Amino acid sequence: MKYFMESRKIKILVIDDNKDNLVTMQALIKESFPNALILTAQSGMKGVELAKVSEPDIILLDIIMPDMDGFTVCKKLKTDNKLSDIPVVFITAIKGDKENRIKALETGGDAFITKPVDASELTAQIRAMVKISDASKMKKYEKDHLAKLVEERTEELNNTHIATLNLLEDLKAENERREKLMGELIVAKEKAEESDKLKTAFINNISHEIRTPLNGILGFGELLAELELTADERKQYYTIVKESSHRLMSTVSDYIDMARIVSGNMVVPKKEILLQPLFREIIENMEQLCCEKKIDFEAVIPTTPVDIILHSDGEYIRKTFNILFDNAIKFTQKGSIKCGYRILSGFLEFFVQDTGKGIANHNLEMIFKMFSQEDSSLTRGYEGSGLGLSIAQGLVKLLGGTITATSEIGKGSVFSFTIPYVEPAFSDKNDTAKAIESTLSNDPLVLIAEDEESNYLYLEVLMKMIGCNYILVTDGAQAVEKCKETPKITLVLMDIKMPVMNGLEATKLIREFRPGLPIIATTACAQTGDANHLLAAGCDGYLPKPIKKENLLQLLQKYA
Repeated sequence: MKYFMESRKIKILVIDDNKDNLVTMQALIKESFPNALILTAQSGMKGVELAKVSEPDIILLDIIMPDMDGFTVCKKLKTDNKLSDIPVVFITAIKGDKENRIKALETGGDAFITKPVDASELTAQIRAMVKISDASKMKKYEKDHLAKLVEERTEELNNTHIATLNLLEDLKAENERREKLMGELIVAKEKAEESDKLKTAFINNISHEIRTPLNGILGFGELLAELELTADERKQYYTIVKESSHRLMSTVSDYIDMARIVSGNMVVPKKEILLQPLFREIIENMEQLCCEKKIDFEAVIPTTPVDIILHSDGEYIRKTFNILFDNAIKFTQKGSIKCGYRILSGFLEFFVQDTGKGIANHNLEMIFKMFSQEDSSLTRGYEGSGLGLSIAQGLVKLLGGTITATSEIGKGSVFSFTIPYVEPAFSDKNDTAKAIESTLSNDPLVLIAEDEESNYLYLEVLMKMIGCNYILVTDGAQAVEKCKETPKITLVLMDIKMPVMNGLEATKLIREFRPGLPIIATTACAQTGDANHLLAAGCDGYLPKPIKKENLLQLLQKYA
């Protein structure tokens, strides 16, 4: 592939108002791509006109230019159907300019090079962009070819259909078969077009939602290594890295959850759950976030003599509530947020009400579609993948309920969802509290089964901070042997993915000779529904990575 790109005659358009820069870029390009056809333009308008005529494989675009800057040029290129697939690489002399980098990506740019241009970096970018350009051209060709085939096949079926109308009764079955085939082809074409739109939205969305937090993680992570930082600066930079990491994890989880919902791979292992403890756990975090943003918070919990037991899935209910609350606090700058539930005939209705900006009535149906947001402009003040409400709707549907929204611009919104509730059972709250109450034993001994060095070093630090004794093993087989040899072990932190023997296999073997030993699963595969899978496999608890100290302490207090 490398030899092919360097030997074939690729077309590269360089747009820069500085003639010396154009000469330099030509020299650098010719050195690595001697057969390349290099086109130049000293203004944005001429560059756009030249691109329409020549249709280059890649465009190298300066940002700061008179009359029309690089961002405006890129927008014109990306809104032109003929030019939109041509990769655009921005070139600027401002090193480390985060704002311009983000703006470049938002206007449709594909990459970014800083002046003075490094020859190896330029060569690598051109190779990568040419691959992208070739892939786009191949995709367009395949799409056009498929459309042509479908059109030809449809026309053929239409002609055949006309002919079959004149056949005798014994050909009726064949005629019906062809009609059905034609319908399936039309549906397939519509699905292909819709799939293409979703893929485009996915690529645009994931590019922004992953690159943005990565920029914060990598940028401020590098700054943290500077020795001359003050304690306050180090704390501030760490906070940014932490928040960016959480945003990145949330984005990845959303994409995986949506994929599992759409593919039908997400199931609901329903079980009995106590409603009020679950709801109080949900609103505890909400109340804290409202307090930090100085927004009034109210929880509406119906008064009942005994607690309600639901036959449902607590994790899905919690996930749905968190999505609705995250939207409420994101779009509410002042005022209040109220959440709660109502006991109605045949179902429970949960709701989240806010006094935020509100949603126009004609957009209420659209907000539940994938990658959709009411404000999709480049100047919107809110982050997000546009998947949250789609995931919430999918989860509620899996639970057998429905989700609805009402809103008024300037006054706020109410999101509510229902959960089936037939023939309720009750349980005494005090007895339930006693059943789950547990404290840390006098001398716990924790077995840590973890093969990743950075992970077990982190767990060692946490154990020392908590003041808990521990034993370390690096695969599932060692974990089984240690549990046999050491009866004093009171708790196992079991990584799921390990060499020799994985965590689930090790858990099954340990259960055979120590059925009462608490085993907590630790895994980086922390998607919605995973907890149910791990608990069903024999684990007593579930601790997703990255592990937080407070979450670890809670599990130790409950099980060790």
